[in-house]
Amino acid sequence: MTEIKVRAIRDQEEQARDEAVSLYAELHAQLSADGEILPEPVVVLGLARRLTKELECLLGMKTKERN
Repeated sequence: MTEIKVRAIRDQEEQARDEAVSLYAELHAQLSADGEILPEPVVVLGLARRLTKELECLLGMKTKERN
């Protein structure tokens, strides 16, 4: 792989990682409502699905980088 492609993959990986961390933090905040009303299950499920998608994307990039 050329240096440019490697750098592009790493940039995408970093963006996916940042998005996953952000989604995890949002999901944690939604679920740890201390004494407050918990969010609708559909909201939590949506966040969990987005987080899963980002993690799968990140894993795919790692696999691609190794090959």
